[in-house]
Amino acid sequence: MSCRRWLLADQLGPHFLDDSDQPVLLIEARELFRRRPMHRQKAHLILSTLRHRAAELGDRALLLRTGTFREAFDRLAEPVEVCHPHSRAAMRFARSVPG
Repeated sequence: MSCRRWLLADQLGPHFLDDSDQPVLLIEARELFRRRPMHRQKAHLILSTLRHRAAELGDRALLLRTGTFREAFDRLAEPVEVCHPHSRAAMRFARSVPG
């Protein structure tokens, strides 16, 4: 079985997975919406796409709702991999997470 893949909100397509059975991690972190102003419709779109993708993936998806991304990773007991994140801040965070 392949390693669980953390999918960011802009990486929800099937081409971000190695195979059709790969387990997925999706994170709803409240800090994302508090960190900087965001249009209400954009916030709704992000949450909606995460939740819809989790529903599509069913048991393969682990959707965590936390205050921060770090809290989500503290709750995991398994290794996680990520595709190249979309921003420098996301890349720094991904490199700081063990495993």
